[in-house]
Amino acid sequence: MSRIISVSLIVCSSLLILSGCKSGGEPAPEEGVVGETTATAPESQPSQTTEAAESQPSQSEALPELAAKIWRSAGGESWGKVKRVKFDFVVEAGGARVFVAKHDWDREANTDRVVWMGKDGKERVITVSLDDRSASGTVGGEAIGEDSALAKTLGEEAYARWVNDTYWLLKQLKVRDSGVLLRDDGEREFAGTRCRVLELSFDGVGLTPGDRYWFFFDEASERVIGWEMKLQGSEGDPVKVSWEGHETFGPLSLATSHTIEGGARRILLEEVEIEAD
Repeated sequence: MSRIISVSLIVCSSLLILSGCKSGGEPAPEEGVVGETTATAPESQPSQTTEAAESQPSQSEALPELAAKIWRSAGGESWGKVKRVKFDFVVEAGGARVFVAKHDWDREANTDRVVWMGKDGKERVITVSLDDRSASGTVGGEAIGEDSALAKTLGEEAYARWVNDTYWLLKQLKVRDSGVLLRDDGEREFAGTRCRVLELSFDGVGLTPGDRYWFFFDEASERVIGWEMKLQGSEGDPVKVSWEGHETFGPLSLATSHTIEGGARRILLEEVEIEAD
């Protein structure tokens, strides 16, 4: 999946101040990807080329041993059976829920229906094509007009939400994405547990190919228990993020709670439903 946006560090590679790239052109400030994402999509944006299909885990290429373990631990061998993915992406700051985006991703139709509240206080209900980012839906209950400039802007914004939010839900499966470079980085401790470490970097794909991620895999539990993120252009050490709330949804096993280093912010994946054959 693609890194649509780079984020300057207030909680390291987490939230708040936008820097660098964004998806699409220059949308209107009130409705655009930049305005909404600055406030609501804090986290690192994973790698993707221009085609949505390439943001979905492949099952054809052989993986290095550690990456294969991480992929299988999430149910990667059953990913091809998954038809629909529903979930809420929640940002919590200081114990308060500051943002929620609801997703209904239809993998067969290659669309995502996204519901979220804009900075103007109006609810967006947008169905976006993951093939061409065309969109339909409503803002504040009023239809946006499928061929309008507003539809184009909201299509880009809904697509950016899909990129960011599905990555947080399905991150273990992303080791198979096109253009991802994998390296066994030995062993290190995370929260007192000795883990094997898988480094992810990117071969010129996405808008911020300088981003890097380190997955911490606990072989005893066969789970990723945390990761570190270092975004392109960021300074200082990588930021640590916990992976907690491991649950089984249909054929997949996913972490649903992530606390960003320092504890001020959390990313929660709620109301998760996985429909599969």
